[in-house]
Amino acid sequence: MDKDNSRLETKSNAILGDQAIIENCIKEGDELYLRRGKQPGIVTAKGASANVTKKDAAGEAQHATLSTSTSATSSHAPGSVTCKRFGCGKRFVPGQPPSEPCRHHKKPPVFHETRKYWACCPDKVAWDWESFQDIVGCEELPEHTNVADGTKKVMGGTEVRAEIQGPREIVAEKKVTGLDKLLALRSSLVSIGVDGDVFDRARDAIKRVHEDAEGKNVWEKVCGELGALFENALKSADSK
Repeated sequence: MDKDNSRLETKSNAILGDQAIIENCIKEGDELYLRRGKQPGIVTAKGASANVTKKDAAGEAQHATLSTSTSATSSHAPGSVTCKRFGCGKRFVPGQPPSEPCRHHKKPPVFHETRKYWACCPDKVAWDWESFQDIVGCEELPEHTNVADGTKKVMGGTEVRAEIQGPREIVAEKKVTGLDKLLALRSSLVSIGVDGDVFDRARDAIKRVHEDAEGKNVWEKVCGELGALFENALKSADSK
């Protein structure tokens, strides 16, 4: 945006001028909008008209700023605060009946890449800020509130997917080693009545034959030989 062709406005469309005026007319919690277009009555040095003197331009700017600051402050009732519910933004006086119900969104806004939408209304997507503000709230309550509920103010695309799909547990895949296979085999054989010590002696005897040549792969070699022994025994039993 071009700083010489932009203006700062309040939610009630009051245009704000210099810093001194801004400090006097903005309260904590007020919403401000940066919009395209020059501030009416304020002439910049770059775009100053030839028939307007610098003194006149400064006078017009001060007058316009004071006028807008007056309208900004007068548009808010004394003691009024801004509703904290998502997408409401209406001002109300605590303890007094509101002039209109609280129309808001149940979940925070989502800003993902260039898309803007409310987490509770994912089917209503806006691509610019003005269109996003025009998305009507999906829930209505009779009263406003100035107490935040502690919900996260803004969500991203990743958080929305996690909310829909649920948290995913990330488990590192463990490589099954030859020794793991042998331990599982031993447990299974013991469960059907094979003596565990007999299995251990046979396993270690095969290991001693190959450990010098195989090194770290010795357990895979033991698995292969034991598998061949069991296969031959099963074939022998099947032929009887």
